Amino acid sequence: MRWRPLLAFLVFCAPVVAQASDTPKGIAEGFYHAVISLNEGGIPDSAGRARLEPFISPSLAHALASANAAELAYAHNARHAVPPLLEGNIFVSLFDGVSTASVGQCVRRKAHAACPAALSYLSPTGKRYHWQDKVLLTRTADGWRVDNVVYGGGVPYANQGTLKSNLAFALANARGG
Repeated sequence: MRWRPLLAFLVFCAPVVAQASDTPKGIAEGFYHAVISLNEGGIPDSAGRARLEPFISPSLAHALASANAAELAYAHNARHAVPPLLEGNIFVSLFDGVSTASVGQCVRRKAHAACPAALSYLSPTGKRYHWQDKVLLTRTADGWRVDNVVYGGGVPYANQGTLKSNLAFALANARGG
């Protein structure tokens, strides 16, 4: 009997909590948390993509899967005598990756949103790098999802352009283009 008020409270609040995590900022934060936990470079394999899947759009998931398949075929055809098509952390500007991420105020325009992300990396030598990237989200049937990352650069060996443009570059190079 005394559990009923608690149960009613949980049933009432659960949709609010779920809804809060489906904001552009909540999804972007989840995305960066997953990226930090991956702690690997290059195009992620299926296990890595599975960890990102709750946060990425079907379009980005397809681009990652296509680039991974192309890279595997490229390496196989070259008898693994070639480096990966994309090396380092492909989800942030800095090749070495990211240690912390703080997502700022997102700007929404209809079914799209853009969120700045203040990122940093602490190197093994103790040097800290700071930069800002922008994560682009789209509203899908499953809610807000990350669709692309615009690299902000300003750090050594920075990725240039966007995540999707780098994946397209890798796909084209795997095909000999």
